[in-house]
Amino acid sequence: MGWGDETRNLTQDIIDSHKARKGASEQMQADTRNFLIQTEAELREMSARLKADLAKVKPALAGEEVERTGQARADLKQRQAEVKGIINQVTKLLSELDTAREEMSVRLKEDLAKVKPELAQAEVERVRQMGDELREMVTRIHAILERVRPNLSQAESERAGQTAAELKEMSTRLKADLAKVKPALAGEETDRVKQAQVMIKERVAAVNELLGEVKAERGKAAAAWLELVNVMGAEPRMAALPVAEPAKEEALAEAEPVEIAKAETEASGAPDEEEAVAEGESVERAPGMIDLSDHVIAYLADHPDGTRMTGLEEEFGVARIQIAKLLKELMGENKAEKRDMLYFAI
Repeated sequence: MGWGDETRNLTQDIIDSHKARKGASEQMQADTRNFLIQTEAELREMSARLKADLAKVKPALAGEEVERTGQARADLKQRQAEVKGIINQVTKLLSELDTAREEMSVRLKEDLAKVKPELAQAEVERVRQMGDELREMVTRIHAILERVRPNLSQAESERAGQTAAELKEMSTRLKADLAKVKPALAGEETDRVKQAQVMIKERVAAVNELLGEVKAERGKAAAAWLELVNVMGAEPRMAALPVAEPAKEEALAEAEPVEIAKAETEASGAPDEEEAVAEGESVERAPGMIDLSDHVIAYLADHPDGTRMTGLEEEFGVARIQIAKLLKELMGENKAEKRDMLYFAI
């Protein structure tokens, strides 16, 4: 086969290959057009199904949104009622504290008015009685000497004179001792009054501390109320509720207990632990107070000489009413006892 034949064969192969590739390309284009047409039809069908599903689900979604909005409004109303209840409780507590303070001041004044004249009268009567007894004794001795003197010898007279001198000296000493004891009694009375004033100051400090705690709780409640009002104001078609003015409560919390401060300079006063125990009867024990009772008993056991209620407050950082409630329960369980102003472990 010559070179010309090979060239023709090669040319024919190239032409056949080109035709085959062209046919394959045309077939591929046709397949691609069919695939695109089929895909477009499927997309139209899918779009129609999605629109139909959305039309079915849309009412359900709207109902859920309405239900959720109603639940949110109900929750807001419930929180509003809870905050109002807290504010009412704080206001009631402040009123009760003010009433208790006024009653305590009146009782202290009445007790002082009753005790002071009695103490002065008792002291005067005791001194008068001692003077009368001394005068009566001296009179009896002089009467005996007057009856016996004529029948006595010179020695008897001297001895009687010596006895009279001794009696006179004894009378003088008794009067001197009385003069010494009288300032001591007055000093004891002064010390008792000072001790009462110290206890009253402690009581005033405890009341101020309690008022400070109430004021802090009132501030927290006001902050929560403002937050609630802001949330309610953000809700559509809901008007913000008015916030109660805390001026009265803050004035009560910041007011100085004037009546107690006046009674501080006059009354001997009763220990504040007893009233704290009485007030503690209305306080429920929190779960943490169960563990605290064990620590309090251990602390009392480590202090055999006794501990005041103020010492327990400083040690555990708990309010006086809670400490008083806990001590009352421990005494009821025979785990602690109170002697004078001190508490002891049993």
